[in-house]
Amino acid sequence: MLSQKNIPANERLMFALDVPTAGEAKKLVETLGDAVIFYKLGLELFMSGDYHDLLRWMAAQGKKVFADLKFFDVPNTVASAVRQLDGSGAAFVTVHGNDEILRAAVAARGSTKILAVTVLTSLDRGDLDSLGFQVDAEKLVL
Repeated sequence: MLSQKNIPANERLMFALDVPTAGEAKKLVETLGDAVIFYKLGLELFMSGDYHDLLRWMAAQGKKVFADLKFFDVPNTVASAVRQLDGSGAAFVTVHGNDEILRAAVAARGSTKILAVTVLTSLDRGDLDSLGFQVDAEKLVL
């Protein structure tokens, strides 16, 4: 079923900037122009060292950003990491973990919305077995 939320049509597409440098990401954003409003920035770009500068640059371009960082650590550390994103231009950030971790992230979020990651889409039955989960992905998500 499609979401009943009033999401503008031009914000329903998120382009994954899965490139190694901020310079490459900026070139893609400039090339795509007004065709894309929403972008996903993941760990590869985070490790480039220019993540926060890129977030600010994108906000100045009128773009929205989904910080796909899948924070997973003790609740206080996740809260501190989420707090660091407030005011950076990130509209969303992903958090992976239990209820306590998610509550800590929500409490620290400021204007950034939290997206909870339940199960990575790349995991198959064998992966779940090796991680010790005795249920299929659908039941684990629920």
